[in-house]
Amino acid sequence: MKYKIGSLVMLSSQGAKLDQNNEERGGFGIVVKYIRHSDFPYKMRWFYKGDKKSLGGNGWNFGAKEYELKKMRAK
Repeated sequence: MKYKIGSLVMLSSQGAKLDQNNEERGGFGIVVKYIRHSDFPYKMRWFYKGDKKSLGGNGWNFGAKEYELKKMRAK
């Protein structure tokens, strides 16, 4: 498990290239669960900056593989 529960993550360049991750571009997530032996072991709440897609700031559930994510860095 590379990312701990509570880690802030965003899509990696590999994750952004995949067609099925179009909705998650430009957002960030908080890892809320890790499920071993799952197709998408990292479960996150996903948010968007100032966008209605984030359901009024509550975020939405998103699952990903480890290579699709990277740690979010402060700018």
